[in-house]
Amino acid sequence: MKNIFTALLMLLFASCVNQIDSEIDSIKEGKLPITFTAKISPMSTRVVDNAFEVGDKVGLYATIAGSSLNVGRYIDNLLLSYGKSKKMIPARDVFYPLEGENLDFYAYYPYSSSALADGETSLHVSVAENQTEDSDFSLSDFLVAKTSNVENATESVQLDFKHKLSKLDIKIVFEDEESAADAFASNPTILATDFNTEAEYDFSEDAISSPNVLKDLIPHGEWILDGKTVPQTITGQRFVLDMAGRIYTCSLDEEGLIEGIQYNWKINAETLVEGALNEIKASISEWGIGKEQNTETNVNISTIKVESFSFATSNIYHIYNGSTPIAEICKEYLYKEGVVDSRAIVVYPMVN
Repeated sequence: MKNIFTALLMLLFASCVNQIDSEIDSIKEGKLPITFTAKISPMSTRVVDNAFEVGDKVGLYATIAGSSLNVGRYIDNLLLSYGKSKKMIPARDVFYPLEGENLDFYAYYPYSSSALADGETSLHVSVAENQTEDSDFSLSDFLVAKTSNVENATESVQLDFKHKLSKLDIKIVFEDEESAADAFASNPTILATDFNTEAEYDFSEDAISSPNVLKDLIPHGEWILDGKTVPQTITGQRFVLDMAGRIYTCSLDEEGLIEGIQYNWKINAETLVEGALNEIKASISEWGIGKEQNTETNVNISTIKVESFSFATSNIYHIYNGSTPIAEICKEYLYKEGVVDSRAIVVYPMVN
């Protein structure tokens, strides 16, 4: 049976009261309470389950049906917490309007106390640079839900959340268990370089835009890794694999990453022997609504980031062009008066 090493890389508020402003100051609260239930559709990136976890926090807005978030909010960034009853528990009781007006509800995860400014419909989205911890990975998700024209007598408001980030999946396939064991003994790592980590989400357009702030992402997990990124155009982003003391670079053969879609890259470990990733198969699998596709790519490495070197198994890395060694990268310790004064990363070209 083939052995698979998997790395997933994806990508994005507390005082809450009913907001009665000049646009809706004639709308009064009634006595019928508003309750909420939620689900994630069609599948989840939650750390443990494919649903919300107890304690997850969601932000909620409501307007009179047909009104915009930037002109009047009946509920302004109410904190909802997912409870053991599988319902969203509001931080305070809220009620339907006294005169029976219908409502539009907008919700998002994760909650922020400073989501939408007055008069705005866009909020800031970001993913963590280091997603290794469960909490950072979970909070790097971004989900939204909208439920429109809810009648006053509705027993419970159903919030159906959808993914708004992109998810990347990298798999390295080995032909046998011995090869996999030898490779994983060095504790291989993957770094996603030069990915946009911040963007803006507009509730009125239901779209993410303006991806920015390039960073290198560290995925979550040990043998199975997860991570997230904001939707973006591909303009040189790469995956860098550090395995058995050698560095391999993989370019992304996609024009862009679309929200709610999982992208899968399959790398045949046999191509790693020659020091280059000569065969990379890419596909899109259903995370939101996706289509399947396959591509093959030949990778030419022109640059290597120092940040990608872990020096976990050795203080020396050998750089290859195909099977020809072209350089050594060394971590060296500089001594002064008999003690270590500093450290340096030094590159030594190799003359063949």
